Amino acid sequence: MTQAGTSVKFYLNGICVGTGENADKISPKDMGITTQNYLGKSQWSSDAYCDHIYDDFRIYNKALSDLEVAKLADAMVTVSVYKGNSTGETVEVYKDGSGLADILTGNAIAVVDDADGINLPEGQNNVVVKNAANTYSCTSLLLTDKQPFYSPVSFTATSAVYRRDLTGYVYADGTNVGVLLYCLLQEPCMPVKMPRILLLVMMTHPEITG
Repeated sequence: MTQAGTSVKFYLNGICVGTGENADKISPKDMGITTQNYLGKSQWSSDAYCDHIYDDFRIYNKALSDLEVAKLADAMVTVSVYKGNSTGETVEVYKDGSGLADILTGNAIAVVDDADGINLPEGQNNVVVKNAANTYSCTSLLLTDKQPFYSPVSFTATSAVYRRDLTGYVYADGTNVGVLLYCLLQEPCMPVKMPRILLLVMMTHPEITG
């Protein structure tokens, strides 16, 4: 738990799970000298003991940040991010995968080791995972046309989608095409209003206007 001013945060395994307000801004120092300072035990003898184990106990003279708490709880993992070129950057993210979506913009990909214990959020794109057999896989790969893409390793993708902006293209009935998702591996992702042969030609010849 941390308290900064009147703001209180509660953490579980290094992740903030709740917030609250201490309107009276009472700090531990305001309690004066106390003699019943217990861990896992109440000041009242009729109360039950807490059923848990303390791995570590620390008191700081400031409110730690979310990142500082996460590092103390070993809730962070290091990933390598490649944004269209061979120069990767090392980024720390939470083990629950939160924050990855903000980092992986455009055609950027992250390469992580499964042994680090990261849990990817459902629907997270462009994360390549190395397993114990030293092979690489990606559950969902989403690439955008005309943006650079680079991977330092060879990997297989369960689902691979190519996105291209077709603003200005029109269907035969005159309606705008707009932005479509072209699925490279799964036919259900292909646009239902456009014949497959035309789709393939358009992917090969971007000058076709439909």
